Amino acid sequence: MALPRCSGEVNVVSEPFVNFLNNGKTMVKLRVLAKTRKKVNNEWTDGDPSFFNIVVWDPFASNLVESQVAKGDTVFFSGTLSEQKWEKDGEERTSVQISVGGTDDSVGISARWPRRAGGGKPGPKKLEQVFAVEAEQQSEWQEGNPPF
Repeated sequence: MALPRCSGEVNVVSEPFVNFLNNGKTMVKLRVLAKTRKKVNNEWTDGDPSFFNIVVWDPFASNLVESQVAKGDTVFFSGTLSEQKWEKDGEERTSVQISVGGTDDSVGISARWPRRAGGGKPGPKKLEQVFAVEAEQQSEWQEGNPPF
């Protein structure tokens, strides 16, 4: 059975988490906000917000790192939905995750809206800082700590 597909345009609400895997591939996790609008009494109002994780795999992940996607950016995506379940403090929890990396998938920074002040194109040091943090995290993971 094929997983359900979805697509949309969402806002990135936290700095992307970049993970360089041992096999040379890149994975980027985006925490995003999807907002709906509805018409009530001939006036548009914001609906309830929904938060999701989008997990982006190569080659899309490398492209996102190069485009310096950041908190505050609007991104479009097309991917597959999956539900994650786990237990914490004796309570079962679930979350919906969107995976982007298949042949029919896509992700990128939206050109519909200008990049926000918090996002946008950070200086050249920004990407270097990302790589430095990732190198530090990778060394921790290689010492036996799980990457997630």
